[in-house]
Amino acid sequence: MGSLDDLVIVSCRAAREFSQDMIDKINSGEYARREGKIELAKVNIIDFAGGEVILENEESGRGKRPCVVQLFSQEASPLGHDFHKDYMELKIVNDALRRAGAKEITNALPHIPYLRQERKSKGREPITAKLVIDEIFNSIAPVPGRLISVDMHVRAIMGFTNNPVDELSAQPLWLMYSRNHPVISRPADVVAVA
Repeated sequence: MGSLDDLVIVSCRAAREFSQDMIDKINSGEYARREGKIELAKVNIIDFAGGEVILENEESGRGKRPCVVQLFSQEASPLGHDFHKDYMELKIVNDALRRAGAKEITNALPHIPYLRQERKSKGREPITAKLVIDEIFNSIAPVPGRLISVDMHVRAIMGFTNNPVDELSAQPLWLMYSRNHPVISRPADVVAVA
């Protein structure tokens, strides 16, 4: 792994708080003390006339490796966005970074909508999970792209693309949290839905 000099964290609007928390964690670690700290990119994403989204990039992305962070949930978004608008915002940010000359674009998406629609259960149904994954990478192409997500619905989804997809597991964090949380540490009080 190289230096943090060319790494840029770009946050979509629904992920601002999450992105800043992530940066704070990275900057408090040993790697950042050795290599230097990172900051949130100076990007303004605003609603344009008619509800369209426009991006104003305040710094050059040429030769950088941006990591775009987006959350897809109404609960996560302080703006109350639906994930369709947040999904379009992600594609607009990817396109702007590609056109700005980014060297490689990574999308960090803890949750990706539609991944439960990874197969056809009856005739004439779309495989929407593949469409979503394709569209994310199409908004990055021809720049090399990577996708990072957490606990995808089915691991076979990673086979929908020839691009790198990294699946992280939340299980270690969940186990650590459950051991230290008084309510969850009483198994009789816990209901798990799979």
